[in-house]
Amino acid sequence: KLHISFRFLPAKKKQEEGADPREVLLSYWLNQIYGTESASEKTQLLIRDWFERESIDAFMKKYATDLEHSDELRELTTLHDGWIKEAEITKTPTLFLNGFEFPQQYSVEDLIMMVPGLTDYFQREIELSGNSIKKNMGEIV
Repeated sequence: KLHISFRFLPAKKKQEEGADPREVLLSYWLNQIYGTESASEKTQLLIRDWFERESIDAFMKKYATDLEHSDELRELTTLHDGWIKEAEITKTPTLFLNGFEFPQQYSVEDLIMMVPGLTDYFQREIELSGNSIKKNMGEIV
């Protein structure tokens, strides 16, 4: 499998009503997308909208949420902020592929073009690893 992670820096300034935009994003995802049948597709649309919106206010208006569980959301973003400092992440978004930071010289468009090839590569690696394990086990038995 290919795992892609986005990491967002803390908001430089919170919105007037005090909501951290990341909390809005996470709350909407947890309340409206997580666990649904089409979660993957909906998550892709949500992330795309996050980056295409002209302003955070426009995003927050489109994806209005009541921020239920706001204490838990705040705790998650606080933990995330600590991890960002520890990992010395300095740009938003920072992308990780299978736990490794995506090189800065590549763009998100490059990533979109690379995903099919990377998926094939990792699938072959898994298959090769599985085959060599089976062969070694066959030799032992």
